[in-house]
Amino acid sequence: MLSLSIVFFISLIFYGYAYIFKNVFLKIKSPTEKYDYIYGILLLIFISTLLNFFIKISLISEFIILIGLCFFLYGYIKHQIKIDLLKLLFLNFFFVFISFDNSPIGDTNFYHLQTIKWISEYKISFGLVNIEDRLAYSTLWPNLLSIINIKLFNHNIYYLINLSVFSIFFLNIISIKRINSLGDLLIIFSGFFVLCFSLIHPDKNGIMLNYLGSVEYDSIIFLLFITVISLFLSLNKSEKIALEKYLLISSISLLIFFTKITYISIVFIFLFLMIVEKKLLKDFKFYYLFCSIFCALFLIKNFFISSCLIFPIEYVCLNSEWAQSKDTLNSFIMMAKAFPRGLGNQNVENYFEYTLGTFQWFKPWFYEYFLKTSVIQLLLPFIFLSFIMLFDNKILKRLIEKQIL
Repeated sequence: MLSLSIVFFISLIFYGYAYIFKNVFLKIKSPTEKYDYIYGILLLIFISTLLNFFIKISLISEFIILIGLCFFLYGYIKHQIKIDLLKLLFLNFFFVFISFDNSPIGDTNFYHLQTIKWISEYKISFGLVNIEDRLAYSTLWPNLLSIINIKLFNHNIYYLINLSVFSIFFLNIISIKRINSLGDLLIIFSGFFVLCFSLIHPDKNGIMLNYLGSVEYDSIIFLLFITVISLFLSLNKSEKIALEKYLLISSISLLIFFTKITYISIVFIFLFLMIVEKKLLKDFKFYYLFCSIFCALFLIKNFFISSCLIFPIEYVCLNSEWAQSKDTLNSFIMMAKAFPRGLGNQNVENYFEYTLGTFQWFKPWFYEYFLKTSVIQLLLPFIFLSFIMLFDNKILKRLIEKQIL
């Protein structure tokens, strides 16, 4: 019951800050609804990152949580937040139930917990990369987790944040009453695939749902990526509806980049909307200012802790008193490049020569990793359909006409 209550309140906090961002700052008159939780996450990360330049986050965690709950209650009472709380509570219960005996896996104990603890207990530190390379990864997701780095009856709250995001993702799916676009079909299919794959997978709940209860963010990025594509494919000709979706798509794209820089290509969607749809977004100068400041904070933080604007990209690393030596940086970059290429065969001799100096790694990687990874299997149809949309709009229209209910 305690875990269920925590997951439920985390969801409410997201929507409370979403209300602050959408209805108070952006002054959008439409109510805060299902997808708008993204604004809440983005604002929470912004607040945590900004304040961490001056103080340790543990000093203000309870205060930030209280503000989120208060604004949720205010917005809900004023009918400015329209969320089906019973459905949300049911989904919270479902994911708490199936993940009850999950243990932290992945890189949770390797470096994620250390990063969260450092942000919680210290302000941004110059040269943190010299203590441990992975503490300097260019990601802001630990800044969100540091806000809820609180223990309740020996429960670490940050372990439950993934359950909240999964619950809201599926809340968006079950709230679809009528399929009006290819985007609706895609997000329904993705949810169906995740549940079915988890049901038949021999390892407990399957690869993705086994991560529930850990502080990793790979599965979260996957859900955000699917949401971006879904919203992009469901853009409406109505200017008001399109405007809100443009803001959401650009916000999710920004959040994905701030969370995992390997998705750097997603920035092109953000830039496309900011430039091409500038006329439509002209009244949202605050949003442009917010995004500009956020990007500046992201780069400055990275520079302070690693002497790189984006770590570990060598070309944007600058000389400073706290910078790593070139040999140390290059060794880490080589390891970072070699690891994904060697996923199909990690025990090969002359590892770096095999992965970085030849293309022999490609065949085992393709057959033993690429074709056997569930997340990639799910992403392939989305990538294929995205190319259809990009290069032949007529084909896209025919698909929609045939599949819309």
